[in-house]
Amino acid sequence: MSQLEQILNHITGEASAEAAALQRKGEEEAAAILSQYQSKAEKEVKEILSRAKTESDHILERAKSAAALNERQLLLKTRQEILSKVTNKALEEMRALPDDAYFSLLLVLAKNYAFPEAGEMILSPEDKKRLPLDFSERLREALSEKEGASLTISEKTANTGGGFVLAYGNIEENCTFGALFEEKADLLSDAAYQVLFG
Repeated sequence: MSQLEQILNHITGEASAEAAALQRKGEEEAAAILSQYQSKAEKEVKEILSRAKTESDHILERAKSAAALNERQLLLKTRQEILSKVTNKALEEMRALPDDAYFSLLLVLAKNYAFPEAGEMILSPEDKKRLPLDFSERLREALSEKEGASLTISEKTANTGGGFVLAYGNIEENCTFGALFEEKADLLSDAAYQVLFG
């Protein structure tokens, strides 16, 4: 199991408890809304019953539908908030990795995203300051299996927020954590949804 998977599993475990509490809260609020709409509908039914039973049945049905819609919307909103928190927590955890684990992760990403040609790796100013002395050598070793791929650490820096940008002349490959999460957003959301909400 890769470090990224371990991190995601750890984060997912922490988020599961929070997700359950938020889901319970959402369900309680939805039940209160449903109860409120049902009470209102029943009162209207009593007032209208004298005029027409058919009309009162219609009003009750409409109220139940509105309550059910509100419940679904509230649950959806709660789930989206939880997924957003899980994603943000994962990004924070990745950015806060110890130097050895962080730069090992960058090597894995470089190996996966490097083009089969010479290019530059643009890091953030913060990452450049904490760059291990042997990183360039480790980067060469990581790319040695990928024919034609070679990267040097650029003199330029970029505000990456974690990760890096690969530059090949005028072509850039955005390998920042934010861009990678965005690229895999649907996949990550589906996986997190399955873990959190089964």
